[in-house]
Amino acid sequence: MPEKHYMVDVGNKVSEICKLVNQQYYFAINRARQYGKTNMLAKLERTLQPQYHVIKLSFQGVGTAFFKDEKAFLDNFVSNVVQNMKQNSFPRKLISAWNSPLSDLKDLFGNAARKFTGKTPNAPFVILHQKVVDLCTAADKPIVLMIDEVDQASNNEVFLDFLGMLRENYLKRQNKEEASFQSVILAGVTDIKNLKAKIRPDEKHKVSSPFNIAVDFKVDMSFSTEEIAGMLQEYEADHQTGMNITEMASLLREYTAGYPFLVSKICKLMDEDIGGTIGFPTNASVWTRDGFLAAEKRLLEEENNTLFDDLIKQIQEHSDLDRLLYGMLFEGIIRTFNPQNNTYQLGSTYGLLGKQGTEICISNRIFQTMLYNYYLDRETLDRDLNQSAQSLKSRFTTHGHLNMDLVLTKFHEHFKFVDLSNSDVEKFVEENGRKVFLLYLRTIINGTGHYYVEAVMGDDRRTDVIVDYCGEQFVVELKIWRGQQYNAAGEKQLLGYLDYYNLDRSWMLTFDFRKEKQTGAHEYELEGKTILEVVV
Repeated sequence: MPEKHYMVDVGNKVSEICKLVNQQYYFAINRARQYGKTNMLAKLERTLQPQYHVIKLSFQGVGTAFFKDEKAFLDNFVSNVVQNMKQNSFPRKLISAWNSPLSDLKDLFGNAARKFTGKTPNAPFVILHQKVVDLCTAADKPIVLMIDEVDQASNNEVFLDFLGMLRENYLKRQNKEEASFQSVILAGVTDIKNLKAKIRPDEKHKVSSPFNIAVDFKVDMSFSTEEIAGMLQEYEADHQTGMNITEMASLLREYTAGYPFLVSKICKLMDEDIGGTIGFPTNASVWTRDGFLAAEKRLLEEENNTLFDDLIKQIQEHSDLDRLLYGMLFEGIIRTFNPQNNTYQLGSTYGLLGKQGTEICISNRIFQTMLYNYYLDRETLDRDLNQSAQSLKSRFTTHGHLNMDLVLTKFHEHFKFVDLSNSDVEKFVEENGRKVFLLYLRTIINGTGHYYVEAVMGDDRRTDVIVDYCGEQFVVELKIWRGQQYNAAGEKQLLGYLDYYNLDRSWMLTFDFRKEKQTGAHEYELEGKTILEVVV
């Protein structure tokens, strides 16, 4: 509600969608949960109303009785449309044209088989088809139909018949045989275009989408840095925090990739929850990088986050997706982007996976950290290491400062007792070494600090762990010893992060399984920066 809430201006996105409507396209908006689909439809409705009559429905919470059979669907759909027409003050003649008694159309029952060129529906859908024709013929301006939350019906045969009816209306309109909707917009998580149904009863194996007349929806619904900055400017005008709007907008985009719910949620936490806490007594202190990181940490620690709960549920229910995510995070598995890959499609549908160049990636940094936390909580790799970190936890901090030197040296002391004699060394390091260190680190910083992992793409198999603890940043690179040239590449990577975070000190954890290795910690200078390398 723009009069009550600070909102990202999505006017440009709405304009792009209006172009599809003006061109008489039918299309589906499929995006992950809490991606702003409903808000977008509401804004679109207000924008279209001067030029079009808009019927806007939602299948959320309608229940299975709505789709019990064709007759039930017809009755429910007709009454819902009538209710929406009255709410939107449609002309009486249009309401009358739509709400005419079903008995007036009983003659259509006899020629149902001849009415549709494709799959022959039952009589109720012939009636519904005719109602659409009559309504659009009587209308003084074109009519747009929007239906939100169509996932509620996507596995229902009656809904497939409904899509077939819309398809029939569209085809007859294209052939200029009958009037129909200017545009039909179906919104949900899954792509309705991918639903399959038999087009003709005699074709036992040949299936097709009953909504294959829909055009691709290519409007980017994520929030850009500039769009986020616009919302922050409105907030700043009211609150005068003195925030660096450019920096804050960039942080929000960097961590969320513009996922609308995450952007809004972090801003809400900063505005309502972070201010007044230890370290953030004023608005000026909240709207800083440290305040942002405190809000991100609180978001990741929420116990009742419906979005995160739903994502974890999907992972638990889809083992292929589970294996793909685990492999990307812990095993260094790199997958080339392939839009026909069913597992990628599933991960993309739920907002977990995206595309970076030619490779699949976790869609945003917050989801990445959430997934690391989820998988690490499932692990019981090395209880001795975990107990060691727990018992020494108080020694790792002094007056709120994390002693990262001590963290790595103590990790070295305990890690060297891990028995690798019966395991494949390379596999252990790639798959488990990262987990062992992150489990150790989390035990130490849990409750005060947090981290995220910046995985380096390509064959180098390096991982940078960025730790934030009481406003301080620490950059730790994890790598396997593969030679001096590889080591130099790792040092260059570290220097880049140190410049980004304006730091002079960094850490390198090297897993080295050469017989002639020298384990332990050694410190050296590189281009004016100090690096403490710990070799295990």
